[in-house]
Amino acid sequence: MANEIPTIEPTEIFANTTNKWTKSLSDYPANDGWTLTYYFVHATAANNKSKVATASGADFLITLSATDTTSYTVGTYDWFSKASKNGEVYVVGTGRVVVKADPANAATARSLTHAETMLAAIRAALEGSASSDVLEYTIEGRQLKRIPKKDLLEMEQKYATRVANEQASIAQANGTYESKNVRVSFRSPS
Repeated sequence: MANEIPTIEPTEIFANTTNKWTKSLSDYPANDGWTLTYYFVHATAANNKSKVATASGADFLITLSATDTTSYTVGTYDWFSKASKNGEVYVVGTGRVVVKADPANAATARSLTHAETMLAAIRAALEGSASSDVLEYTIEGRQLKRIPKKDLLEMEQKYATRVANEQASIAQANGTYESKNVRVSFRSPS
């Protein structure tokens, strides 16, 4: 049984995979001669991409083939879509999508951020499982193997917060961020 094709744009895709979605634009129907084009804009202009949708009745079918996504650079793309017909052009959608490395290709796996690298090194030192290479790291001007445990625990919290903030920023940019605020109320004893 085939998967149902989504009707919204993806917030993340993997390189070397096929991605499909449909778009219904009542003011710009495909069967009335309108064309829909998606533009994907990367921070590096050389990596910008575009894709023309195909008509599917009044709707549009957008297909990024595995061949298409292989050429996408891993990272964040802002996208926008334009409907056009007879010289009229309208922006009909905007958003952001994160392109992730093909999970089957370890050579293109995402490299860790500085905060993730430091957090892993600090935790390895705290657990006593740090290799001699890791113990040679310098964090905030101090060699890891010479930092007292109390200071390492403080640094662990600091870098854990940085990593959490990086992940929250990415999730927020993708529209997948969920606030985790906890409400607390205090009552005086009766």
